[in-house]
Amino acid sequence: MKLNQKKAFNPIAQGYGIALIIIGLAFLNLLIYSGYYPLVGFIILTLLIYLGLWINFSSVQLYRNSKNELIRTYGMSPLIIKKKIKLSKYDCILIKSEKVSYSAKSTLIGSGTAAISKYSENYIGLYLKYNRKYDFNLMIKSSKREIIEFIKSELMDYNLPIFEGALKKGQELKL
Repeated sequence: MKLNQKKAFNPIAQGYGIALIIIGLAFLNLLIYSGYYPLVGFIILTLLIYLGLWINFSSVQLYRNSKNELIRTYGMSPLIIKKKIKLSKYDCILIKSEKVSYSAKSTLIGSGTAAISKYSENYIGLYLKYNRKYDFNLMIKSSKREIIEFIKSELMDYNLPIFEGALKKGQELKL
C-alpha cells in the first residue's frame, strides 16, 4: 500500500515556483525574439522553468518496497528523490492533527505599498519520533483513515508503539 500526498510544498514555496516559471518564460521569450540563440541560455532557462514546475507539481509517497524497507519519495518525473527510512532510529509512531499558518509579504515595485498574505493549512500527519529525543520527523500528510490503514498493512511488523495526538504512557492505540 502507498500513501500519497498531492502537494509536497507549502503555498509560499509554490508562489516562488510560479515566479520561476514566469521569469524563465519571459527570458526565454526575449532570447527567441532577439534572434540570439545561445544553447547555454536555453538550457539554463529550461531548467529554471522545470524547477518552478517541479516545486508546484511535486508529490510525496510513502511505501514499503520488496526488500521490506520503508521508502519516502518526493518530486515529479524525471527528478524523484528517494529516501530509505531506517525504523531502528525511531521510538514510536505518532498520528497528529496540525494547523500551520504562513504569511508572505509582497510589494508592488515603485508604489511603496506592501500586502501581507496569510495562508493556513490543516492536516493529519504521520510522524516518527527519534530514539531518546523529543524530535519528530513528519513522514506524510494524509487522512486519518489512510494513515491507520497504512500502519496496519505496512508498519505493524516493526512493533513500534502508536500514539494519537500526544505521547502518553498507557494511551497507545491498539490496532
